[in-house]
Amino acid sequence: MPSLKLFFRNVAIAIAITLFGPPALAIQIDHGSYIEDTGTGLDWLKLTETLNISFGDRATIPELSAGWRYATQEEVGSLYQEFGALPANYNIFYDPASASAAESMLNLFGRTYVDVADSWFDYLWGVIEEGASPTAVITPWVGWEDDEPSGIFALNSILTVYAPDYSDPALGHWLVRDAQVPETSAALILGAGLIGLSLIRYRRN
Repeated sequence: MPSLKLFFRNVAIAIAITLFGPPALAIQIDHGSYIEDTGTGLDWLKLTETLNISFGDRATIPELSAGWRYATQEEVGSLYQEFGALPANYNIFYDPASASAAESMLNLFGRTYVDVADSWFDYLWGVIEEGASPTAVITPWVGWEDDEPSGIFALNSILTVYAPDYSDPALGHWLVRDAQVPETSAALILGAGLIGLSLIRYRRN
């Protein structure tokens, strides 16, 4: 039978790896109206939940008084990176190499605009608060075209037409909140599971 000392040493190693080991690949979990993203540690409200509301009318968005806030450009950029857009390519247009990444993001987050006529892009388009002024708002967007597959990841797109009072049926808002299950808690749960499995194995041996 393994010694108790060896058992606890293995448990300690398992917990250390769980808490302090290299981060796992980001996982996105669809919760219906929002996406839980382990990479950024944030919940992302789907932009389709906030369509056709101008930045000036943002007070009418109920989520902003329920723990949600606007994402920063850096956070949107980090999300882009998880789907395959490199930091140096946050503003790329009509890039065949980005088609698969853009399609994956739209399939998960939904489309604020669907190109029914098949003449342009399906896209995901939204406002962030950072950098907003009386004459302009920043509207990161992701586009995907399937006829000649290509993708767009635009982080610094600036909308100046009637902004910030401009609204559009295809324009939403990039809203986030801290993930409801903190990463540390998830790691502790996993560590507890590893302890349980180790204990079962120890008793069997």
